[in-house]
Amino acid sequence: MIFVRYITNKRTALWLSFFVLLTSPQSLRAQYSSTFSEAYLSIWSLKLEAARAHQKLTANEKLYIHALADFMEAYTSDRESLAESKAKSMAKHISELERSKNEQALIFAAELYMLKAALRAKHNSRVGAGWDFWKGYRLAKLNTQKNPNHPQNMLHWGIIECGIGSMPEDLQRYLSWLGFSGDLDNGLSLLYDAHVASKSKTAFKHLQIITGMAFVSSEVQLNNNKQIRLEKLGLNPSESPIMCVVEAKILFDQNKAQTAFDLLDNRKVYTEEYPFPYLSYLKGRIAVTIEHKDAANILKRFLEESEGSFFVASAHRYLWWYYHLNNNPQKASFHRQQISNVETKKTGADELAAYEANFPLNTHLLRARLLFDQGKFKQCLTHITSKLSDDVCNNNREKGEYFYRMGRCHQSLNQPQEAIKRLDQSIGFYGDMETFERANALLQAAMLYEARKECGVASDYFKQVLSFSSYPFYEGIHQKAKSGLKRCKS
Repeated sequence: MIFVRYITNKRTALWLSFFVLLTSPQSLRAQYSSTFSEAYLSIWSLKLEAARAHQKLTANEKLYIHALADFMEAYTSDRESLAESKAKSMAKHISELERSKNEQALIFAAELYMLKAALRAKHNSRVGAGWDFWKGYRLAKLNTQKNPNHPQNMLHWGIIECGIGSMPEDLQRYLSWLGFSGDLDNGLSLLYDAHVASKSKTAFKHLQIITGMAFVSSEVQLNNNKQIRLEKLGLNPSESPIMCVVEAKILFDQNKAQTAFDLLDNRKVYTEEYPFPYLSYLKGRIAVTIEHKDAANILKRFLEESEGSFFVASAHRYLWWYYHLNNNPQKASFHRQQISNVETKKTGADELAAYEANFPLNTHLLRARLLFDQGKFKQCLTHITSKLSDDVCNNNREKGEYFYRMGRCHQSLNQPQEAIKRLDQSIGFYGDMETFERANALLQAAMLYEARKECGVASDYFKQVLSFSSYPFYEGIHQKAKSGLKRCKS
């Protein structure tokens, strides 16, 4: 199938954004009721009952808002039985929207199909997720062909282009035979344009949250953009628990743990806010990193709130860390054992917890990790080098982590030559072990070579990253390696 791409690169995207806004008022005209924006924004504040209670919505808007609230309720709760129930409810709403054949209704339906696919995928219903994605893909494509300038169409097609475009080339070729196509650069440009349009037109301002989160998340995950954040797009993350989580995760990955914790701790809390246990998990996990006195209580609150097994093993992992560092071996041992007692490990974080529970904690390496995650790179380097690897490490796995942390510190201190040297040492000690640290050492070394314009060497490292995958979070590492290979080829 052929889809005519109207954006070829980011510079063209900028010009087309302004051209569209200036010359296509009819195609961008929204037909929303006066209360739709308020109901929509209530969803992102997790005021789900308030959103459902709006009376002045059109019939199609009501179907969309109710389905969106169903999705958010199921996705934030982690209960599989609730997910099944809400997926059925969403299906009914989607069917009614499709029957109306109204342009706005079909745009709503395309989005809901993709959200329903995400909900099913979360609970490992892969066949159902694939079928919903296929229907959402086809509908989004038709919608985009009819009205390529509508911000919601740009959002939907941009997400699809990014998702498929970041897959391996052989998988993309296979998907093309099934009628799927995607291009990462085009997808990122579409997401940028969707956000520009949502900011520039009053009728679409309610879309700023979702377009902003989609663009920022894609830039961080797929384009290795280490500077972008929601706040830099003019959004206020503290006004939405969903935005708050996205921004806090980005800040934490940028080694700004204290800033991330403060954002979560000082966010706006609504009295009618639907429970969101993951927020407590993330806050507690970051609290352990900054050695906050209330870290254990926050994680225990998550375990009390949680209705499923998502992140439960991981929460026990961080409680294990907390009590180990606070010299309480009995409680540390208890939470280490609890990791094994969680029957189903549903996330990469839970799988990592299960892997680490097989080994005793190395206090020297753990403190180095916490200093690094806090962004205290000089202190981390001083701490880790205060003891020789032979004196503090018990095996090659620990030596691999020792030099990995050294390399990451040098990288963060803008000392690329020393960083590459230490990362290579780490890779050597890990040997054939399939661990996150070995994969990330290869990835970071690749990006350091790429920054020096040594794309041949960088490509070799990127390919090594893709040569193994038996470790938690390999998907994100592989996505970045694939994007790096594409950059090196261009």
